[in-house]
Amino acid sequence: MLFLSGYGQERRTRSADNEVWVGFTLKKQVSDRVTLSLDQQTRTMDNLEGIRANFLELGMKYELSKHFAVKGQYRYTIRNNSKNTERLSLDLSTKWKYKPAKLTFKYRLRFQNSVVEYTGQNITYLRNRFTMQYKISKKWQTYVEYESFFKFNQKNEFRGNRYTLGAKYRISKQMNINAFYQIDQEINVKHAFRENIFGVILQWEI
Repeated sequence: MLFLSGYGQERRTRSADNEVWVGFTLKKQVSDRVTLSLDQQTRTMDNLEGIRANFLELGMKYELSKHFAVKGQYRYTIRNNSKNTERLSLDLSTKWKYKPAKLTFKYRLRFQNSVVEYTGQNITYLRNRFTMQYKISKKWQTYVEYESFFKFNQKNEFRGNRYTLGAKYRISKQMNINAFYQIDQEINVKHAFRENIFGVILQWEI
């Protein structure tokens, strides 16, 4: 239902921008159920001509069971025009494996609230992400994702869709690399904006 509500309201785009996202993720499993994480990313803008944002994010994930987990995160983002933001988010996630076809299905529900330091503006979203992952070999995995963005401020409505196609390669037991192409699409605005994003994230499990 959430997918159809967001998808059915897309409008013609005003323009498009090409971006590159690069960063790394460090993970440390401190117990059978608890994992700590540190994420850093740099994101470009204006067709790679400038830096749009740099952020650092701390997270803690707790495994409720084999199939369900909860994760809390704090992110600080440095942006242009002194519009730095602080963000708190809470994730509820589940996954299910269909081993005969080497498929993994994942769903993540995220509630996030950001505060712009310069203006004090609150930006609140509810995000739904669906992932289907296919295991090609011991080292290679490919995946597709769809994510919807529901905004609560001013008008309570869907404001964006995100489509992702990616692949993960395991370099070693502790390290892998994730490369993806992503389309970020605004909806329910008069002149919608689209971003074409190319990303590379290096992940290291301590």
